[in-house]
Amino acid sequence: MASLSSSVLALACETPSKLVCISLMGSSKEWSVAMPDTEEILCVSATSALVACATDARLLRLFTTMGTQRQVISLPGPAVALSGFNTTVMAVYHSTDPGISDQHLAMDIIALNGRQVRSKTVHLPLTPGCKLAWLGCTDVGSPCTYDTAGILRLYDIASGIWMPICDTTAHSKGASDTWFIVSISEPTQTVRVILCRGTSYPLTVPRPIVTEIPLQIPLCELDNEKSQYEEQLVRWAHTTADVDVKTARETALKLFAVCITSGARGMEVSFVLKTSFIKGFSTALSVFTERFILFSAVVAFVVMGGYIRAEITFSLVQYFNLLQLACNILFPMALSFLAEAMVSVRRLETLSCLHVFNLKIRILFKI
Repeated sequence: MASLSSSVLALACETPSKLVCISLMGSSKEWSVAMPDTEEILCVSATSALVACATDARLLRLFTTMGTQRQVISLPGPAVALSGFNTTVMAVYHSTDPGISDQHLAMDIIALNGRQVRSKTVHLPLTPGCKLAWLGCTDVGSPCTYDTAGILRLYDIASGIWMPICDTTAHSKGASDTWFIVSISEPTQTVRVILCRGTSYPLTVPRPIVTEIPLQIPLCELDNEKSQYEEQLVRWAHTTADVDVKTARETALKLFAVCITSGARGMEVSFVLKTSFIKGFSTALSVFTERFILFSAVVAFVVMGGYIRAEITFSLVQYFNLLQLACNILFPMALSFLAEAMVSVRRLETLSCLHVFNLKIRILFKI
C-alpha cells in the first residue's frame, strides 16, 4: 500500500510490517520504521506535513515527513481508511459490528497544532447496503467520502453536518460504469474523476482521461428553475465557492421572483383566460357595433316622423365612425393598458420594496 503527497511518498508492507517514506522536498532522504511484531499496518496516508499509519492493534501512529514520531493514538474500532490534509488526519473505523447489509462507521478528525492535539469524532453516513469506496479532502480541507452507490458527501465542519454534493450515477451511461475520484475543488465547484468501465480502479494503459463533474446537491425537482436556484444557494452556503457577493444576491433575487410568480401562476392563468374571452367578445362587437347603432338611429328617426335623406344618412355615418374610434376602440384599450400597468408596478414594488415609489404611483394614478 502507498500514499503520495506533495512532500513525501509513503510505502507500507504487511509482513513483515514496515513503513518506508521517501522525502520529495529537496534531498531525496529515505527513512523507514519497523512496526512491533504484534502489529501489522492496515492503511497509510501522507500529507504535506504528516505521515500516518493505522495498524491491526487499533493504533494510529503519526510521523513527520522527516521521520520523527509525533503521536500514538488508540482507535475505538478496527481501522478502515485513512486520509489527511496538511496537519489534520482523518481515521475511519468500525464503530460497532457491521449489520447484515449496513456498516456502522465513525471518523476521528485529528488536528495537530504544534504540541497540541485536538480530536473530533463524527459518524460517517453511507447509502443503505453500500460500502465506503473513497476517503479524502477537498482542496480547502473539507472531509469527503464516496460510497459504492456513487454518492459523494462533504462534511461541513462549521455546521457539523454531512451533505451529499454529487451523485455520479447521473453521469454514468452503463450499469457497470464507476467513477474513480481524483480531486474535489470547492472554489470551482467541480469533481475531477476517471471513468472506469467494469472495474473499480482505472487502468494504467491506455492513459486514463480525467474529466470534471459539477457539484450538485440532489434537491427535489431539479428540472425546474426554482429548485436550481435553491440548489445553488444551499451549495454555496456550505462550501467555499468562488462566488462574489453580487452573484449570490442576484441568485437570491431571482429565486424570490420565481417564488412570487410561481405561487400566483394558476390564478394568473385563470384571469388571463377570462380576459381573453372578454377581449374576443369586445373585438367581435366592434365589427358590427357601428352598423347596428346606425341602423337603430335611422329606424328611430323614421319612427319619430323624420324623412331620410342622403346628407342626413352620410352625416350620421361620419359621426358614428368618430364615436366608434373614441368609445369602442381607444377607451377600452386605455382601460386595459392602465390595468396592466398597475399590475406591473405592483410587482416591481413587491420586488424592490420601495415605499417612496409606491407613494408616487398612488399619487399618479390616484389609487
